[in-house]
Amino acid sequence: MGRALQLHYAHIGGIDTVDLHDLFSFSERIPTLPAIKPIHEKYGQFGRYDQQKVIVLVRDPRDALVSRYHQHKDKLGFDNLDRYACESSDLDAYIQFYNDWQTHQAEASGFLMVRYEDMKASTLQTVQRVVDFLALPLTSDELEQAIAYASFKNMRKMEVTGSDQVRAGVMATRDVRNPESFKVRKGAIGGYRAELSDESVAFVDQAVLTRLNPIYGYALASNEQRP
Repeated sequence: MGRALQLHYAHIGGIDTVDLHDLFSFSERIPTLPAIKPIHEKYGQFGRYDQQKVIVLVRDPRDALVSRYHQHKDKLGFDNLDRYACESSDLDAYIQFYNDWQTHQAEASGFLMVRYEDMKASTLQTVQRVVDFLALPLTSDELEQAIAYASFKNMRKMEVTGSDQVRAGVMATRDVRNPESFKVRKGAIGGYRAELSDESVAFVDQAVLTRLNPIYGYALASNEQRP
């Protein structure tokens, strides 16, 4: 989104220096834009939402759990992935986070759920939903250029080479000596099944099947065969 805004407003001096991950900075430069703040906010953490639109970005919590382990394993206190998946409270935290936002979505002035899996399968259409929701003046050509820029291959390349756009903040590499710690690691859908033991897969599948709001569609993956 930041790249698309940068392209659209290229005629504004200094817009090429704005941190693409800091979408709020674009609204500071261009007052007609909505103030967009990407944040890991639990429902109710910072007050009411009746004057705000909310976009909840989600990924299958089992894949998110595996990704979190690889990025932060030195700080999590578990010596292997299976123990972390089955013994930590993080999967429950993901499920609670997702459920809370669904339960209270009507309290926001507008609500949009965007799944990582849909973003991969139908990137332009999913991004267009976000653009329409926010009423942003972006063209299809700008979106397609931004999508190419933010492709997995290009983001991985920027992280490996230490591009200025990923050197700090949310895209900063955790350990340049360990590719598994990279923010852009694999991006697989359902990849948790290849990384966890059969017993752990059964455990996390059961948690998602029985406790996660089915509107997300992730319980369906419980019936898939492991690769």
